[in-house]
Amino acid sequence: NDELSLERDILAKNILFETYSEFQNILSTMRPDLIEQYNKGNKMADQISGVVHLTTEKANELFDLISDFIKNHSKATDDTHPYDYALIAYRADLNKNRKE
Repeated sequence: NDELSLERDILAKNILFETYSEFQNILSTMRPDLIEQYNKGNKMADQISGVVHLTTEKANELFDLISDFIKNHSKATDDTHPYDYALIAYRADLNKNRKE
């Protein structure tokens, strides 16, 4: 803990809220277009959640894969489109309050 931990928490919550709100807005205003594009194999908006079971090695591999992918695609180039994202992943068994 440090003196900025509360501010970082508020910022993180705002980022998640904004990303989700914009996602919901896109879904509600563009659903027919999104469905049409999806049926053509083009994924323009999605939400994925669940649980995967990973060893520490595989978890590190997943985090590195995500991080490297984001770093390698962080600059706009010809024929690219910006995708907003907010990712949260954590080892669920570290949460002592979690119900199985």
